[in-house]
Amino acid sequence: MTDLSMALTELLRKYQTDKEEDVLRDGVTLLAHQLMGLEVRLESAGVVYGVVDREGS
Repeated sequence: MTDLSMALTELLRKYQTDKEEDVLRDGVTLLAHQLMGLEVRLESAGVVYGVVDREGS
């Protein structure tokens, strides 16, 4: 399983046992973390291979 799949599975199990949790907030938080991680990986790969143009030209 991927990290995201495992995190989603864990999140769903938590909601089955604890009905007081905020599903939307936690889901959006998980999504934001995944997107930030992807952005970092793409940025670092671009810097390593010289693909990122920081000046936009």
